[in-house]
Amino acid sequence: MAIQVVISTPAQAVPNLQMVSATTVGDSSTAKAATAACPAGTTVLGGGGEIINGGGEVVFIGLRPTATLSGYRVDAHEDDTGYSGAWQIRAYAICGSAPAGLQYVAGTGPGSPGVTYTSAFCPSGKHIIGMGGQINNGQGQVMLLGSNPFDPAEVLTPAVPDDSGYPGTWTITSVAVCANPIPGRTVVYGSSANDSTTPKSATATCPAGTRVHAGSASIGGFPDTNSLVRERIIPNAALTSVTATGRETAGAGSPDPWSVTAYAICVP
Repeated sequence: MAIQVVISTPAQAVPNLQMVSATTVGDSSTAKAATAACPAGTTVLGGGGEIINGGGEVVFIGLRPTATLSGYRVDAHEDDTGYSGAWQIRAYAICGSAPAGLQYVAGTGPGSPGVTYTSAFCPSGKHIIGMGGQINNGQGQVMLLGSNPFDPAEVLTPAVPDDSGYPGTWTITSVAVCANPIPGRTVVYGSSANDSTTPKSATATCPAGTRVHAGSASIGGFPDTNSLVRERIIPNAALTSVTATGRETAGAGSPDPWSVTAYAICVP
């Protein structure tokens, strides 16, 4: 199922800006994937996703623009204990006319027993306009913690095995969608409180006169990063903000503080 929302704003740096979504069926399958495909004549800039009714036992293993820049793909997997509930995922793609210099860049690195980071870098002279990440061979026991935009040209993607550990060999891929510099482009963020309450959310709001072209989120806490999951990274229908939601995994109940941060790349 796909839903399309067309945003009409004057004098956009990236014309034909719009958001589409795709949703899986709701059942207890171990793994699910959804791709929101951009309409003909447009290209993906960024996007987001959500886990619906995951109960803290379903984790994102991928949130990223496709390599062909034709859509935005979201992958999720039940954790190692499984989950009997009926759950779904939804992918959101933010699409528009291709800006000058549009380019997909990815970097992949090996995983480790602790938090692992991999980066994708835009070529010299280009800036990030979209971002994402993917866990490879994590079997639902490695959690994608975010895709963090380090302006203007780096996307840093962290991941960590869950609190039961993971003996397998896994890698992490960081994705950057790059373009020539666009006047007025900015990166904004919003963070939740840093405490032990669960769930919690944060919103990144674009400055007046700009619209969301990409969104992402990060989640973390010390020492319990491996018992936290992101559940939603959702651009609003007007493409003026991105809201991220996270929670502790089922049964974690940690007293340690943690927070979630939402990011948005905004362009006039």
